[in-house]
Amino acid sequence: MKKKIDYIKKNYLPISVALFLNINLLIILRYPIQDGLNKNFVEILIFFLLLILVSISILNIQSIKHINKNALFLKIKSIGTPYLLFFYLIISIFFIFQYVPFKTFGDKVFSISLIFFVITLFYIFKIQDNVLKSFSFRKKSILYVFFTLIPIIRYLISNNEILFFIEQVKLVSYFFLISFCLIFIFSNIVDSVLDINFVLPVITVFLFIAFEMNTLSNTFQWAKNSKSLNLIFLYIIIFGFLIVVDKYSIQQIFFIFLALGIISIVPNISLNSSNPELNKIKSASLFSTESNLENKFSVIFLIYDGYPQNETLELYGFDNSTQTQYLKEQGFEIYNGVYSHGAYSLATMAGVFQGQAEVYDERNARLVTGGYSSFNELLKDNGYLSVGIFSSSFYLPPTREPNYDIYFPSDADRSFSLFTSLLRGRQVFKDLTFSKPHEVYLNQKSNFLKKIDSLNQPVFLYSHSNYPGHTQNSGECKENEKNMWKLDLDKANNEMKKDINELADVFAKSFIIIAGDHGPYLTKNCTSLTQYDSESITRLDIQDRYGTFLAIRPPDGISLDFEKRILQNVLLYISEKLYNDGIDINTYINEESINNSELPPEINIFENLIQGGVDNNQPLYLDRSSSSD
Repeated sequence: MKKKIDYIKKNYLPISVALFLNINLLIILRYPIQDGLNKNFVEILIFFLLLILVSISILNIQSIKHINKNALFLKIKSIGTPYLLFFYLIISIFFIFQYVPFKTFGDKVFSISLIFFVITLFYIFKIQDNVLKSFSFRKKSILYVFFTLIPIIRYLISNNEILFFIEQVKLVSYFFLISFCLIFIFSNIVDSVLDINFVLPVITVFLFIAFEMNTLSNTFQWAKNSKSLNLIFLYIIIFGFLIVVDKYSIQQIFFIFLALGIISIVPNISLNSSNPELNKIKSASLFSTESNLENKFSVIFLIYDGYPQNETLELYGFDNSTQTQYLKEQGFEIYNGVYSHGAYSLATMAGVFQGQAEVYDERNARLVTGGYSSFNELLKDNGYLSVGIFSSSFYLPPTREPNYDIYFPSDADRSFSLFTSLLRGRQVFKDLTFSKPHEVYLNQKSNFLKKIDSLNQPVFLYSHSNYPGHTQNSGECKENEKNMWKLDLDKANNEMKKDINELADVFAKSFIIIAGDHGPYLTKNCTSLTQYDSESITRLDIQDRYGTFLAIRPPDGISLDFEKRILQNVLLYISEKLYNDGIDINTYINEESINNSELPPEINIFENLIQGGVDNNQPLYLDRSSSSD
């Protein structure tokens, strides 16, 4: 301990300069980061470093009296009077506050910090005869760059079934560039010029925690608290670890970091061989039977993410009857009391296209929604034009070409959106699904809907809109969350009306399915309720996660039965009208059950009956009627 204090006393001025430089750098870096956990982490780290700066100043009060004898001070003094520099800084600050028309006080603080940073860096560079020599002093700093990338590599491996290869390459490149500039260049030079080993661990630990924040906030409750001092304790622990590690040779540091990387990353590697083969999944589906379809009606399947039915909306306090009345006027049958076996998009839609109340792993589920479903292949074999139009690449397989004749987006790249969300410190569902502006998706969908009637073949279209969507899955409802979601519901309603108007010419020869895929997650914590007491779970909580909207307009002269009202049965009932050769679908019809991934284990639903919770033995939906007028 005494050695550390002596080291600080001896290097008081260089450490103080380094601290001052780092504080201003953090203020600058905070500015472009989106509001979130990392922005708040930067704030508490700035105050922590300020506290250290004040503390070592008090510890070295005697050294301050003799600052004129300090070698570094004498070097600075020889190239420019510090007092004149201070005068320039005061004039600059006054000019910024008086004349620069910035919108906020934060903008001015950012500008002042930028001035401090540039001038301090200028003086540091001036006292070094050859700055380029600094690169040869700390060769091990490149290992620290790769140390900070461990969280990013683990993230990419954990999400390899979601991310396209080009997205993974770009994400690594973005984070590598940040680490390389701040560690290998900035930290390396400043530490070498000041002849200390301080900036390197300060910056390395900051970047490591910032890059790891998304995982921390998803794993530990304390990390979700934006002002948590636990982050500072974590910072101190990792800082101390790096100080110890820095004493070892480059080879030893390499193996230490390699071991940490392996321990951190390997548990997240999933072997594809452990997943059921898609062919085995498809073999159990009615749609996998080799049959010729007698009635080749087009099948237009329009999904509006998180769209609930009226019974659920009324429990929220919203009235959507005008929209359902519009649908009835267009010839749609509204099927009340429908819910999904799965509670999220992939779980719902993969089961729908297989006609099975099953939840598949993400790799196979995304292959199914990406066109490799039994239903899509059945229709393609019967001469249908197969089309998938999505607002996001989320529903397409990243490791295989989608199995649609036409699909959009074909050049999705979410890398920058994912990059900024990881820097924010906590990703939400929309960060993963975003790829193209919604207006571009709407134009693509509109252009295709308008030309269906002119095609000389039947069409199978699966389109999945982001609206109205569900909440951000952060584990905490935002202020005014329901009313904000209601605005998105209004957008979805307008989009739906436009879609239907553009399909008017194909009403007579098409099954048009309008549906939601799950609930909007607006109750309790606005996400999974697995940690809640089962006795607190209400009918609305379950509807809010598993409930779906369903309206179908059959071709003219065709009536459709829908007895077992689980969404995974919808294409089974429709296929009965396509086959029209006496095929028995009853052996394939799914029971009305759920895959309980979002509720306490004591809660279940079977045949619309709630098992457990506040409404035990009561119907999940009170209204299970069908209405078309």
